[in-house]
Amino acid sequence: AAQVLPYREIYTGSKRRHFRNLREKTGIPYSDMIFFDDWTLNLDEVSQLGVLGIHTPRGLTHELWAGGLWAYAQIKESAYATTTDF
Repeated sequence: AAQVLPYREIYTGSKRRHFRNLREKTGIPYSDMIFFDDWTLNLDEVSQLGVLGIHTPRGLTHELWAGGLWAYAQIKESAYATTTDF
């Protein structure tokens, strides 16, 4: 997993601070991040930054992981379609 996801961090407290730190360390824009969490309050915090939040009320499952990646792809495809002249 470390080769695919080299940044694995677990923070207590503010997820906004957590994601600001991740953005600073990685240079990855918020719009290219996905956050899976079981607390909707945490998801609300990071969504205000532009992070895609996926609710995992009973933990992360394969279905939720795949659904999160699908949702991310749909958002990117939609953004591409609205900014590209054909």
